[in-house]
Amino acid sequence: MDKQYPHPMARRGVSIDRQHELAVQAARRLIAQGDRPGYRLRPVQDGSWQVEGLPGLSMPAMAARDALDAARDAIADLLGVGPDSFDVEQSARIRTASAARQRSCDGGH
Repeated sequence: MDKQYPHPMARRGVSIDRQHELAVQAARRLIAQGDRPGYRLRPVQDGSWQVEGLPGLSMPAMAARDALDAARDAIADLLGVGPDSFDVEQSARIRTASAARQRSCDGGH
């Protein structure tokens, strides 16, 4: 791995769409191997929710419990698996929209 870029998803020039595609491929591989990928649902300052671990996937503003259910359904549909094939946890820490975009562009690291 390149020492200048220790996290492959953090390389400059990798679009959010490509990061998303790579994250979905990795999750599907993990599930096929019998592992359970994990995701964190974080509130963003504007009231929406961001799914960390799947760049570009977010939920509109809604109640926390509804957001968790919506995220689980969206992830299951996206990966083409059952909603019990992965873990989703909810974080109470609110992040600003700019910090959420920056973290998404940095590949979540």
